[in-house]
Amino acid sequence: MISAAFSFLLLLAPAFGGYVFPDDFQLCRRDDKNLDGCVLSALRDALPKLAKEGISSPISLRTEPVYSKYCEYHIRNVDLLYDEYFFNLSHIGLINSTVVSANADPVNLALNFTTFSPFMMQIAPYIANGSLLYNGTRDRNPIWGYGISTKKLYNVTIVHQLKSNQVVKNGETYLEITSYDTSIQMDLITLDYGNLYNGTNPELAKDTKDYLNEIAMYLVSDIGGKIEIFFGDMFKTYANLIFGSVPLNKIVPDFQ
Repeated sequence: MISAAFSFLLLLAPAFGGYVFPDDFQLCRRDDKNLDGCVLSALRDALPKLAKEGISSPISLRTEPVYSKYCEYHIRNVDLLYDEYFFNLSHIGLINSTVVSANADPVNLALNFTTFSPFMMQIAPYIANGSLLYNGTRDRNPIWGYGISTKKLYNVTIVHQLKSNQVVKNGETYLEITSYDTSIQMDLITLDYGNLYNGTNPELAKDTKDYLNEIAMYLVSDIGGKIEIFFGDMFKTYANLIFGSVPLNKIVPDFQ
């Protein structure tokens, strides 16, 4: 049975007249002499379909936007003490991603591939509080707020590393993604926290946003591992929804 969280994602990402999985997607045989080339072509075929029209059967799902229910970050460094919580996060921009490379290991049911996205944006309601430290050069200023946050990411390269197992359900063998690790690099990120200080101090809110954007790439470096875990978990959820919807022998034609 699909969990409540998965059901939530399905409701948020409906496909309207989308593709049938896997009938409308390019498939690869394990004995293909150029398996990596086939997988690369298949991913380049699949990702735009999943984003633009999505799947209508056997499940209803689309990957533009990509949703996640929750995440939190706790920043502790010389510039900032900051706790932030995000809810019902929406990610757009993956629709314009390019699959750069791919490598498949059919024996170990593993897949690695790399994507490049010129622009991504994360939008989510947030709650945050903490202190600005200004690297010890100024008195601490409190920072707090709740509203809508917008993060814009530019020139994002993501290395996706998937491992999987075979699981039997109702007499059929399915592919289950057991781990989904990501490595993320970007050229620039901009941060916008709406309604800082509950709108009571617009000048301080502007100064705070300006300062956060000055140190934004440093903040990303400081909590990068947690960001990569968050993206990996989000992608893993979608991957398991897709691969868990049909038996393995329908995805891999020469699977016995």
